[in-house]
Amino acid sequence: MNMIESAKEQVRQLTQDAYRACVAAGTLPGGIETIPAVEIPKDTANGDYTTTFCLAAAKAMLPYLPKEIWEPLFFTVDQNDEMTPILTDLSACVKEYRAAFIGGTKDIDAEWDNYVNEINKMRVDRYLEIVQESLDSHDADK
Repeated sequence: MNMIESAKEQVRQLTQDAYRACVAAGTLPGGIETIPAVEIPKDTANGDYTTTFCLAAAKAMLPYLPKEIWEPLFFTVDQNDEMTPILTDLSACVKEYRAAFIGGTKDIDAEWDNYVNEINKMRVDRYLEIVQESLDSHDADK
């Protein structure tokens, strides 16, 4: 094996090792079994070697992409004024319970009903109604 082929093999191995590390870290899905092509780029300003592995990894991510991307919702001033305190209270409650459940200071099985009741007292139903109103208005404008 000449020096160029040896260098290409090293790049292949480093690419595959980096991929395995990303899978272990949970940042890429597993199961991409490709041996990346390694080439010398036409423009050496792009580096000494190039690989097709990023393209293979991007193709493997296609099933994980959202099927539909929603447009942003817009709220009237009145809706916003009503939603803001509800959302502030809901966010604080969710953060508090989440920390307690994860930290073990509250038992999720024993406290779940209390959590749901607390959320309901904070008018989550009204918050969802306002969001639905905005969605309905958005759909009517199409």
